[in-house]
Amino acid sequence: MSFRHQYVIGDLQGCYAAFQQLLKTLDFDPKQDKLWFAGDLVARGEDSLNTLRHVKVLCEQGAAATVLGNHDINLIAVWRGAAKLKEKDKTAPIFAAKDCDELLEWLRHQPVLAYPDEYTVLVHAG
Repeated sequence: MSFRHQYVIGDLQGCYAAFQQLLKTLDFDPKQDKLWFAGDLVARGEDSLNTLRHVKVLCEQGAAATVLGNHDINLIAVWRGAAKLKEKDKTAPIFAAKDCDELLEWLRHQPVLAYPDEYTVLVHAG
């Protein structure tokens, strides 16, 4: 499929309001454009829950794709009981949400590396 525009966005960090403003500024159209997220969808921002929900919907529509970042992996580790929630992370509302398991089950299946095209590799950090 050919896209009007493709954008790479790194480290949303749960900054939902800024994410919404960015989409507006880009005049993003999920039917014509594609977003590539370079990980760290959640953590330090004001609304990791809605950020994660929105990215999941965009990915399911084919309007976006994401790779995992260290904060995403830590979120999954906390969910699975392998790590403790960090004080700086504002992700507790995700664990209280009714769709927590659905969101994190989806997130854990995202890759750590993606190939947007035959010349490009997308990862969170080298």
